[in-house]
Amino acid sequence: MDFKDSLKKPSGIVVLITLIFVLGVLFWKIDGIKEMLTGLVGTEEKAILSLESSKTNCRVGEKVNLNLKLNSNNQDIVALDAFIKYNPDYFALKSIDTSNSIFGVNNECTYQGNFCQLTNFNTPTNFSTPGVVEIVQAKPSPGVNNSDGLVAQLQFRCLKKMNFSEDNFTIDLNKSNVILDSEDGENVLSGVNNLILNIIAGSSASGKLKIKRVQGKRNKPLVFIIRILDVDTEKIIKEINKSVSDCDEQEFEVDPKVEPGSYLIKVRAAGYLAKKITANWPPSQVIEVPILRAGDLNGDGIINELDWSLLHGHWHKPFESGDFNSDGIINTLDWSFMNRNWGLTES
Repeated sequence: MDFKDSLKKPSGIVVLITLIFVLGVLFWKIDGIKEMLTGLVGTEEKAILSLESSKTNCRVGEKVNLNLKLNSNNQDIVALDAFIKYNPDYFALKSIDTSNSIFGVNNECTYQGNFCQLTNFNTPTNFSTPGVVEIVQAKPSPGVNNSDGLVAQLQFRCLKKMNFSEDNFTIDLNKSNVILDSEDGENVLSGVNNLILNIIAGSSASGKLKIKRVQGKRNKPLVFIIRILDVDTEKIIKEINKSVSDCDEQEFEVDPKVEPGSYLIKVRAAGYLAKKITANWPPSQVIEVPILRAGDLNGDGIINELDWSLLHGHWHKPFESGDFNSDGIINTLDWSFMNRNWGLTES
């Protein structure tokens, strides 16, 4: 019985289907082929916008550059409007550089009342959703014609560890435009190449913090909450809880495992207003944290009637967070600390 005849039997059909399935899985597992099939959104018929980076991983706290590139597919392009999406919980946009753009500078083109080199960050006038940036470029006729032309370089800071399973920097194919040098200004964008970038743990470097004083409390254990934040966006990069056995003036070592750089360091304890310090990490000397002031029981960054309601709800009862004088009970002495700091906000 030859192969053709065997296919007439049900068992032969099952074998054939199984064989096709196995070959399909093996085909999909070949990295090069998989990338070829999934890397492009759209087609390659006309213009292509691509996001590229020399890195596949970045460390927590590290900065990474992404290049937005245009393949015009041998066409003359006079304008470009690219919408790039990213997750602001993991990446903070630091800067956009169009100084080396193939579209050049100092041309007379305008777009929505602004020069065409305008790059729009996530300002309220342009976007209501964080994690989107628009890049607009243009050049008078005949425009640009390039198979691998740099449009802009975007710099991001990586905020916290995460392994991604799909593209996390994407160009919105539906909103973006690549305009042909023609009378009707045809949009010839046919596809986009997106990018995946993973974030790995930062380097280990310790430093010392010195809490000048915790207002009111004496000779008590306490937990300090230390957050390492991005300077510009205040996104949390790392959070550390540091327990001390005595809340009097403390100097202790912490290791947030972040890349060397400038950070916003936020320190608070339950019931106290947070203090923020901008400093380099690792620090060259001990970072001194000013007095932590009592009264912010709900941790919203201001001492007001919401905190008073929490204190009053435990009147003449034990309440660790509101027991500012450490006498084991909530009373007028604790209220006096809160009243003294009424209206203060974290700073």
